[in-house]
Amino acid sequence: MEDFQKQNSQPTNIQSTNVEPSPEVAESVSLNNIKTKEITIASAVLIVAALIGVLYLTGVLGDGYFGFSSVDRDRLAKNEQKGIDFVTTDSFSPTGTIYLTLVPTDGSVLSKVYTYDIDSSSSLNEIELDGGEIVTSKLSKDGKKIVFAKNIEENSPMQVFSGNTDGKLFNRVSNNQTQFKREPVWSNDEKSIAYVAYDASFGDSHLPESWRVYVTDMSGDEILVTEGYNPIFAPNDRNLLVLKNDGLYIYDLLERKSPVKVWSVEGDAEENSNVKYVASSHMKLSLSNDKKTLAWSNHHEGEKGVIAFFDILSWEPFSMKAKKKLNLRVTYSVFSPDDRYVAFQASDLVANGIAVADPRIMVYGFEDSHLENVLELDGFNLDYQWLTDWR
Repeated sequence: MEDFQKQNSQPTNIQSTNVEPSPEVAESVSLNNIKTKEITIASAVLIVAALIGVLYLTGVLGDGYFGFSSVDRDRLAKNEQKGIDFVTTDSFSPTGTIYLTLVPTDGSVLSKVYTYDIDSSSSLNEIELDGGEIVTSKLSKDGKKIVFAKNIEENSPMQVFSGNTDGKLFNRVSNNQTQFKREPVWSNDEKSIAYVAYDASFGDSHLPESWRVYVTDMSGDEILVTEGYNPIFAPNDRNLLVLKNDGLYIYDLLERKSPVKVWSVEGDAEENSNVKYVASSHMKLSLSNDKKTLAWSNHHEGEKGVIAFFDILSWEPFSMKAKKKLNLRVTYSVFSPDDRYVAFQASDLVANGIAVADPRIMVYGFEDSHLENVLELDGFNLDYQWLTDWR
């Protein structure tokens, strides 16, 4: 795999195309700097509150808060998880099976899809798929179908396939010759698949708009939607939520007009090859099963990383508000089937922030705010770990 696919690489110079940015650069690519467009200042009191918010954002006061309206900032301040309670309570009882794409450190096999049963705390089990190097996968709602990206032959473009989880009847659904493809997702009616693709000629892979978003049907009839990252189908399947260099956008798959910006990420813009950006492909999005909560992580946020949760108030027009944040170094996240829990792919920075250690899966309960380690991933390559599903 190419370096751009790594999820937990130690921070290095962002000017290098296929590596992670340094902590100093990445701090400005900040979820703490996300703002809504509806901030209004109606009195001197609000002006003072806004100035205080700036102090938080710049690190002068505390750890910093999201730069939303004063109402959202206060809400996050009250709901920020300052300390993590690892004591399991009677109400903390996550169940089900999580799905991961992993590469063993011993090099015995290429990247594979594995399952882990949270209930029994059993060992990882491998899903037998049709050969090749699996990069990322996604299950259908009933868990009987799977879509994944993989290398067919060495040095050939990756392609996206769909099929049954029993390893049979696979169908290729992508056809373009873009070299790298990954993170396919199902539409709600499971008639379409969105995925992202990247080629070195597109620019720095850490810029969201260096990626291309495609949507394809089950026969492989695909369209190039837009430049961006982390596509999520809206409940109506007509609209697609996409992360771009400066925020979240909605693309209408029916009208196919220019995407509409619905959420701004604001901060001190970085510049790479004359392209300015404040968002980053380090940021990962996941949506709850009821489509009402968005998880947004950035594992290069400050010293610890951050994952934040938002209540989606409306999809048409799109509207959401800040709900809660946790200071954790998190990449991918998935919600439990009942949306009472969320699982994170977590790790720690060590050696003064130049190395990554202790990769693991953690589960957080929304009802009691408890967090628990459920699976250690020390036997797998730190650079190639994807948490994709919970069933």
